[in-house]
Formats: sequence, structure tokens, C-alpha cells
Amino acid sequence: MTASTPEPRRILLIIHAMSAGGAERVCSVLANAWAARGDVVTIATLSAPGEPSFFPLDAAVTQVSLGADGDPGPALRALGAVGRNVARIRAIRRAMRDARPDIALSFMDVTNVLTIIASQGTGIPVIATEHIDPSQHDIGALWTTLRRRAYSHVARLAVLSDRALDYFPADIRRRSIVMPNPIGLPPARQQASCSGRGNARTVVAMGRMTSQKGFDLLLDAFALVAGAHPEWSLEIWGEGPLRAELELRAQAPDLAGRVRFPGTTNDAYGVLRAADLYVLSSRYEGFPMVLCEAMASGLPVISFDCRTGPREIIRDGVDGVLVPPEDVGGLAAQLNRLMADARSRDDLARRAPEICDRFGVTRVLARWDDLFQEIL
Repeated sequence: MTASTPEPRRILLIIHAMSAGGAERVCSVLANAWAARGDVVTIATLSAPGEPSFFPLDAAVTQVSLGADGDPGPALRALGAVGRNVARIRAIRRAMRDARPDIALSFMDVTNVLTIIASQGTGIPVIATEHIDPSQHDIGALWTTLRRRAYSHVARLAVLSDRALDYFPADIRRRSIVMPNPIGLPPARQQASCSGRGNARTVVAMGRMTSQKGFDLLLDAFALVAGAHPEWSLEIWGEGPLRAELELRAQAPDLAGRVRFPGTTNDAYGVLRAADLYVLSSRYEGFPMVLCEAMASGLPVISFDCRTGPREIIRDGVDGVLVPPEDVGGLAAQLNRLMADARSRDDLARRAPEICDRFGVTRVLARWDDLFQEIL
């Protein structure tokens, strides 16, 4: 067996839910790619039975909903949060017993901890995957301590960048690997000239409407330049707890009628192909999939240079533009420049799809196969 032509394996992926998020998107891409080549792939979610995946899954992928987020039952109910987590651990252990995987992947910090505990004594190697900057994403003192202890017993920890890896102590770094997210080709890998789409222009952003995504900063930056570019509008796709606050902010006189909030979409590539410019305004990130998908769609992109993520993806000035973190004035200046200059947008857009060569599914899967071979 070689890394390029691996034998079929039984792979179990464990994630909280298959909702609209970056980690969930990665889970679906990996599951579909492994199933398509003949591996036996199961996705186990902690969510309620019957809850569908937001992202399409290959018919060969088995999705199992463990229903471990509800009532843990009378025996554990009195224990509160502890009881709920004991129930989750038991459910994950049952999923491992039923799927009989050669290897298990868990997604995101808390689910990683629960999966590592559930795997003890099973002989099943677990690869825990982090999908956010751990130095910025606060999971609380208790879970931080549990994560530190659990990761000392994991087969491997996969993180998205060297800077994310630096967060962990030396003993965990020694059992870790930097593994980028895989980027699938858009349905039609065609680039339309930004100068040939009529007079209307659209800046687009996507993500969950939380403080992390920095849409408030994007609205502030767009407000500074909107008056100079009346043909441009802003679309912010997604849902979340800050939607009402953002909508209220968008009613300010310098933004009124210029910002749309269309909701969520499972056709991100369709939305991106219809846009003229993509902006990632996050305060922190992991390895943002939607930024990669925007570049794969042939869009010029602007991003805050978060501690982790965008710098690993964008080659500044070549296929995108990096702005100092949370610098609203700097973001406005780059918006103003690119909104006014179709040639600069086209220059960036022409190189942007090279992201698919650097982080394409085939290349990233080969790295996963090397890791599987090393562990097994």
C-alpha cells in the first residue's frame, strides 16, 4: 500500500452537528472525498436524530445522529452539565463500537475532548482537529484544562497553521501536525471579468453573525466609502445572534439601502460567482473556507490579517490584499481602491484560483493518507 493508492479504510468523523459552519464544511469535503474513492465513511453528530446535513453528502456516506444534546435521562439529569457530557461520551463510544473504524477524526475543541475520553480502552486512534485560533477562542477554564490533558493522549492533533500550533505546550506539539483545509473546485471554474458585469457592483461577506466575524467593522468601513461609489452594494450572508444589531447599524444614513442580509445559503459558490469583491472582516480565524472558496471562484479578496488563517491563504498583493487586524480605516482604503479600479480587481482575480492548486482536495488528501499510514 502507498499513500497515493491507499487500501479502503473505515473512517469515523465525529462533530457536534452538520450545520452551516467552516468545520462542518471541511467535514463534508473530507467525507465525500474519502467515500468517493471507496473508504467506508460514517459521520456521527451529537445533534438530534433526523437533523440533516447543511452541506450535501455523498450517498455512500453514512450520517448517524446520536441525539446526545438533549435530556441525558433520569440517571444523569441531576448531575446537570456533567450528566449531559457523560451521556455524550457514552453516545460517542457507542458510535465507535457500531462503526468499528480503523481511525476516528473529531472536530472542534469540546467534541475533541469528549471523543478522546470516549476512545479510551477501545484501541481506536483518534485525530483531534482544531478549526479556530485557540489563543483567541475562549472555551472556559475547565474545558481548556480538559483539552490540555486530553490532547496529551491523542494519536495526533491536527491544526491549521504554525501559529496555531505555537499555542500548545511542547509535549502536545510533538504529537501534532499542521494540516490545511481542503478546497474543492467550484462547479464551474470560470472567471468573469469584473469590468464586464454591468454597472451594479457587489461586495460580499459570509459567516455566522457573531463578534468573531467582525461584520460591524465591515459596515463601518463600507460606510466610509459608500458615498464615493454609489453603484456598489454590500451583501452579508449568514445568520446569528447579532443579526438584529447589524441590521439596525445598516440603517444609518450613510448605509441606508446599500446593505442586504439575504440569510444563509448552501450554494456559496453561486453567490460568490455573482459578486465582484469578497471581504473577510474577522477578528480571528482558523483557516477560513469561505475565503478560499471566494478565491477559487475567481474573486478579488480583502482580508484582515488575523493571527492565523488569512496569511496562510492570501499572497498579499498577488491574489488578494491583507489589511492590519481590525483596522477599519485600512480596510476602507483598500475597499475604496479596488472598488474604483476594475483592472486591479481583475489582476487579483486572475491569480486567485491558484488556491485550488495549493490546497486542492487531492493534494490535502495525500497528506491525510500519509498521516493515516504513519498512525496505523
